[in-house]
Order: sequence, then C-alpha cells, then structure tokens
Amino acid sequence: MLVKLGRPVLSNADELRRLFDTWKKELSSKALERIRRHFWSDFEAGRSLDSYVSMRDLDFLEFQEEWVLDREHLAKADVGALLDATRKYRILYVPFVFDPSRWCVMELPNPLSAAGRGLFREIGAGATRLKFGIAQ
Repeated sequence: MLVKLGRPVLSNADELRRLFDTWKKELSSKALERIRRHFWSDFEAGRSLDSYVSMRDLDFLEFQEEWVLDREHLAKADVGALLDATRKYRILYVPFVFDPSRWCVMELPNPLSAAGRGLFREIGAGATRLKFGIAQ
C-alpha cells in the first residue's frame, strides 16, 4: 500500500528471513524424507544420485522476496506450502494399459505448481488421490 502512495516501505525483512530459516530447519526432516523417497528408485537401479546430493541441503527452498512487501508475519504453513509447490513428482501414467504398443512416457507437472493447476483435481485426502485430465 505504501508503495502505491509513493512512500517508503516499512519492512520487517530481517524478521521474515529469520522465521523462514526457522521453519525451513523445522521442516527439513520431512523435506529430506520426501527427497529420499523420490530418488529411491534411482538408488536401487544404480543410477546417478547427483541430483539427490544437490537437493539434500534444501537450497531450492528459497526465501520469497515478495513476502517482504505483502507479509507482516511468516507462518510455518507458508514455508510448508512453498515446499509443496517446489516438490518434484514422479507420476506413472499409463493410458493404454492393455496395449503396450501405445504406451508412452509423460512428464507431468507438480500438481501443486502453477503449471499443474487445472490439470489435477483432488478426489480424496492425500497425495495419491488426484484425478487429472490430459490431452491425448
């Protein structure tokens, strides 16, 4: 609001960053478990784990600068939502399960990301209960 009036922004950026770091640290075990599950099949197959190693420090989970302008407080749920939005999914979609000649591999976007909105509709509780429409 102050920006629209041509006034300097009153910011509590340091406090927001401190809260972000606190919540990120508190959510790190949950996030690391998700990352481990995501790369488990690569580990079992003996594939490279370079991507896993690069994600372990959670550098992909970054403080959002727009929070400085539109937030007075940062809740744990805000950082959790950011973690969910940056989450990577591996979704197996087999449209023609009984016709192997028509099988194909599709990379689907994260259902919680901007790219995934509109493709997915939750039909129950939990991450495994999503229904989606795909142009074929």
